[in-house]
Amino acid sequence: MVAVNAAAGYLSLLFLAFTVYVFVRGRSTPPPGTTHVVVLGAGLKGDRPGPLLRRRLERALAVDAAGAPDADGVVFVVSGGQGGDEVRSEADAMADYLRARGVAADRIVREDRSVNTGQNLRFSAALMERAASGHRATVVTSGFHVYRTDLLARRAGVLVHVVGAPTSPAYWLSATLREFAAVLWLDRLPLIGLSLLLAVPVATAVFQR
Repeated sequence: MVAVNAAAGYLSLLFLAFTVYVFVRGRSTPPPGTTHVVVLGAGLKGDRPGPLLRRRLERALAVDAAGAPDADGVVFVVSGGQGGDEVRSEADAMADYLRARGVAADRIVREDRSVNTGQNLRFSAALMERAASGHRATVVTSGFHVYRTDLLARRAGVLVHVVGAPTSPAYWLSATLREFAAVLWLDRLPLIGLSLLLAVPVATAVFQR
């Protein structure tokens, strides 16, 4: 029972820290001089962006609108391939959405090969490097996905600032719990800490016999 309570308390503390990070970092302001905004793909609804992806696109548009009045508009890098159950690539759907919101075609770069976050980041970074050296990129994803995106970017050596888009309250808890589990699997250090925490009462019980 002591081991179970200790594990539950440890995981609860980690989840609290994770949600605080998600809340604060997701609402952070992109650094001045941002030249590119990378929008990470999410599911489509038919041939158009689904609700989650629309929120990301709207946050990207807000980043552009917040720039200095006399500065050039950012370049949007829409990143997402075509899933097995999708009728087109997420990049194409995002590009059409931005065009409909008034973004000129020459300000949209499509990255339509990626199938996961790591590829989103690496392939988008390669496109930006070829187009403009010295760029400053902000990545837009959903708020619950900010931590893992930042972690993967650092591991891949991709220098970006990550901001989050809001998530529907009805979806937030389940999405955040799944993301928390994915982060634990990706970053094994908390799991090692949990193992050590559980080992103490187990070892104590064994040696007391």
